[in-house]
Amino acid sequence: MDGLLDQYIRSLDFWNNATLEALPSEITDGGKELSKQLLTQQYDYVANNKELQEILIWGLAESRKSLRDVNQGREENGELMFKALSDPYFAENATDFRTAMAILISGIYYLNMYTTNADTFCGINLQNEEGRTQIKNTLKKMLDMLYDNLGKG
Repeated sequence: MDGLLDQYIRSLDFWNNATLEALPSEITDGGKELSKQLLTQQYDYVANNKELQEILIWGLAESRKSLRDVNQGREENGELMFKALSDPYFAENATDFRTAMAILISGIYYLNMYTTNADTFCGINLQNEEGRTQIKNTLKKMLDMLYDNLGKG
């Protein structure tokens, strides 16, 4: 039974299912447009997946091997993407980019989990399309700033 639960949890995780093989073969912008696409897709995916939100909350509240394994798989996939795409582009600023991505990704998780008990955060309605679009547009702007300020070109 635990094996089935573990597989189910892994199948729901956005980043465990985002692999290098699924990425475009030619990326010339250090992954800028891909990053925008992946973060906005992640935002929508988590927003529309209440089961995943519950698993994320569960993962914060309880230590469980399957949840640690999902986290490890997420980190391994992320490491492959960083090394292949953004690390070469950001060079000496790669750690700064990774740090910013950690903040953005965790913010996506939190904002979506937050909607379990509230509609708005910082005055943005997270329950309607206008608010969700505001969040996604700002994610893209933040990535533009990161690429402009930390990247090679």
